[in-house]
Parts: sequence; structure tokens; C-alpha cells
Amino acid sequence: MQLTELQMALVFKAHFSSSFFSAGSIGRSYRGYFQHFQIFPRMFEEKPILANQFSAFVSRPGGKSYSTVLSAPKADVLKGIDKAGIGSWDWKLREKNCTYHGLFPRSWTVYDGEPDLEIKITCR
Repeated sequence: MQLTELQMALVFKAHFSSSFFSAGSIGRSYRGYFQHFQIFPRMFEEKPILANQFSAFVSRPGGKSYSTVLSAPKADVLKGIDKAGIGSWDWKLREKNCTYHGLFPRSWTVYDGEPDLEIKITCR
């Protein structure tokens, strides 16, 4: 039996719309924000979610330590946040040391010299 294109499209839609279940996801933007937030199928947000950001902490012998949040939000994103909570995190990532690479279907960000000048972090 040969299916027409319309019949195949309907079968595909019915199969994948009803049988695709997910445990949720957090995706990244080209600016390094962890922002695509989805727990329920078909319901998601595409905005920076500050509590979902990752950070790096480096401790060196001799007591030197460095930390930073691995995203560089614009000032308007940080406006009005509580200085005792998320506002107390180190949001001073230098964008010039970060490079976003997008090569479908993969993407990654390289943090060269962030937060410590002697290390390079690659987030895939």
C-alpha cells in the first residue's frame, strides 16, 4: 500500500505529537544564557532565567580563588534583582574572552581565560 504525502504527514504528526514525552530541557542561546526552559510538552519560555545559569569556581594553591557566572547578561536583565540572592553572584564575565560556535546540530561556547587567566573552559 502506497501512502500519499498528506497521509504520511498526518501519520507523522499523530505519532510524534502524541507519543513524544520529555523530562524537560534547558537550552542555551548564542549569548551564553541558559534560557530555553521546558518541562511540559509544547509549553516553553525563551528568555534568560537567571537561576538556571551555570558558574565556574577555580581554587588555586596559596588561597587564590576565582568564580564567575558563565553568561554575560545585559544590564536590563539584571535590573531589579535581589542583591542578597542571585544579585550577589559574579556577573562580570568578559564577553571578549568568550566565543560561541554553532555547527549544526552541535553548538558550544569556549571561555578562554574565564574566570582564571590560566584555564580554558568548553561548554558543549
